[in-house]
Amino acid sequence: MEIDSIQQQHTAYPTINLNAINHQLESVVNYQKPQLNLSVLLAEFFELTQDFLDIFPDAKLDMIRSTDSTCFIFYQFHQQSHHQHCPLEELKQRVVAMASHWQILEIISLPLNQINNAICNQHITTMVAEISTQAMLPSPSLVTAFTRPYPGLSANGDGFYYYHTNNEILACVIDGLGHGEPAEEAQRIALATVKQHRQEALNVILAHSHTALRKTRGVAMTLARISFDDNRITHAGIGNVELRLQPRQNHFIPKAGVLGMGQQPNIQVTHSPWNSDSLMVIYSDGVSGKYSLLPLQQHSLSSRFLSHFLVRGFERDNDDATVLIVRGS
Repeated sequence: MEIDSIQQQHTAYPTINLNAINHQLESVVNYQKPQLNLSVLLAEFFELTQDFLDIFPDAKLDMIRSTDSTCFIFYQFHQQSHHQHCPLEELKQRVVAMASHWQILEIISLPLNQINNAICNQHITTMVAEISTQAMLPSPSLVTAFTRPYPGLSANGDGFYYYHTNNEILACVIDGLGHGEPAEEAQRIALATVKQHRQEALNVILAHSHTALRKTRGVAMTLARISFDDNRITHAGIGNVELRLQPRQNHFIPKAGVLGMGQQPNIQVTHSPWNSDSLMVIYSDGVSGKYSLLPLQQHSLSSRFLSHFLVRGFERDNDDATVLIVRGS
């Protein structure tokens, strides 16, 4: 399975029109899941969404479409007192009953002070509804990513890529310098170079990228290769795209620099153990690093929720923002 940020279309809805959302779902089901009873699915989803919005009237929506799936993510940050009086349990039970038609269908409420002690009396509640183009995606919660452009722009200077086989995963996050179209051009050239040389060693991929980016403003990039045969993760990078690993609590900050500028960088490749309990996060500098992964790992949270939550919960409003998640299987 091969996914990249060019294939993923993101639309943000600061206000929600239920009729427009149902129209989007109708087009998805007609194209991707013609065997489903459309009228029943639309009615259930409309009712569920309406009930969520009755509880969280200021909720926002991110819709993510790719070649493999379409995902609706409704979310709202709110005070703890609001969370305590919400009739969420009944809604969660209805979600469980409806889940058979969906790749992911879940409602999650999370107190933010578990992730960052400086954030008090605030929660996020999220409803994730993802429908796949296939009968079932392979390892649906193993690898996911969420990216959004600089607020107000359509061009995204950030990008991601992952290539998943039975034996390994190659994953990367790319951050073109600055934002807007020049940054997007640089990250797309870098992404194409990674795809072309994905079978090679990480330092070789980065060296090829440095050469390919000579006529651009350059990028920061971190790559990781997870081998299931020897339970090991290898990672390397240049610039301000960071990587974290749990449960070992490793925090990898790449060497400063820009791929495409100056002399060929001296690339350090690092190796760490990988097992079924591991969690890896790669994120661009449009996301603040002021969060703890340990409490997140202790909850049963889908990778789809995690990648979206870390962007929307810790995003900076003056940059593109991307998070890529890989969980152990």
